[in-house]
Amino acid sequence: MKQISVWADMNSEGLWGVECDDPDLTFDGHYICVIPHKDPEDGRRIAEAIVAYMQGKKQARRTRCR
Repeated sequence: MKQISVWADMNSEGLWGVECDDPDLTFDGHYICVIPHKDPEDGRRIAEAIVAYMQGKKQARRTRCR
């Protein structure tokens, strides 16, 4: 299995997203996803959290269903 690299980056429209080094996994040859958000700092924070999760540095929060 091939190891891919992902990182948070801002695209040409000023939106933060998750970029990848494998074009086959992207929708435009660069980005896996783009996070549209009013506040660029919140978009950056969300993109960095996604990258941390994909790299195994952070786990998804688990909640109980009631």
